[in-house]
Amino acid sequence: MDFDSVIELGALFLACWIALRSISKPPQLDWERIFKVAMATVHRGEIEAENGSVQDWRERVIGQIPYNPAGRNPVEKLRHPSPDKIPVPAIPGERALVEQLEPLPNPTERYRWMMADAPAVEEALMADPISLGPTAALEPIFGSTINWDDVAHWSTSLQEALQRRFSHAIFVGVQSELARAIETVLPGVRVWHIDSTIEANITTHYPDLSDRFVVFAGRESGLSSLEWIADDPAFRDRLWAWCSVEGAELIPTEKMQSIFHVDSLDQERNRQVPYFSATPVDWKAPDDAPWTTTITPLPKSVSTGCPPMESVWLGPIQIQDDADRDRQLSVISKSLLILLSLRLFESP
Repeated sequence: MDFDSVIELGALFLACWIALRSISKPPQLDWERIFKVAMATVHRGEIEAENGSVQDWRERVIGQIPYNPAGRNPVEKLRHPSPDKIPVPAIPGERALVEQLEPLPNPTERYRWMMADAPAVEEALMADPISLGPTAALEPIFGSTINWDDVAHWSTSLQEALQRRFSHAIFVGVQSELARAIETVLPGVRVWHIDSTIEANITTHYPDLSDRFVVFAGRESGLSSLEWIADDPAFRDRLWAWCSVEGAELIPTEKMQSIFHVDSLDQERNRQVPYFSATPVDWKAPDDAPWTTTITPLPKSVSTGCPPMESVWLGPIQIQDDADRDRQLSVISKSLLILLSLRLFESP
């Protein structure tokens, strides 16, 4: 083989390598999208029960459920949108979104476009949930007769299936409105309400080792609930999930990182516990939202394999302090139950 042939072969190999690197990896399950589509689906059921129109459904979803499938790293896109800052590889629609955001004058207008007015928002939220793919199918979790229409109408069959699935669960509400909403939307499940974690001795109160705990942290209980989990190994070994989507207090980043660490949250069972968080955002002042202090940090990798916790950010969320708050909490609690089912009871 002469020198020119070696050069040509090397160039061909380099071109093939670049092509392979540019191919997107198979998408992982998008928990934020599932959560937001579940919320939109519950709203659809409400509108259908009211004999409303598609436009009524649209008005209840668009501008009320902030989401964009290309809106990863939203803080960067709000403050400094630039095609040069898009991580490689870009996700579908991301470059076009950044180019649309770049000329807008301020974070408020960028947020409105990204999370409400962009065409991709309606396409994602109001699409048939079957578009989420087979990994988000409900039939393998609940049985062949249960589908997303049952979520929309919150059918008796779905409620019975959820009660069976969560028969070993205790929903622990730490000053949590969502835990109270769970009691309303799914009667019969066990919910334990506490105002403080200081005197909570839940493993004594529920000694059955088959029982598992799902913690809902209220607006002022994010930090205390995490410290409680970190300080109680017996409780941590029976923890199924932690949820902070009501808008937790501002937790200093250093404090969050010191708690959300393998040494603090390790457990005996070989599994990953999901820690779900969301960021409360005011449409009028999105740049003032506690973006970094309401997101559990990504855990560092460990030499023995996967870390024992999984950080799952569900994106921005809007819960108004008004007369409609109870209905909003009902929608969120139903959507979280579906999300938890898909995450905790993954089909083979």
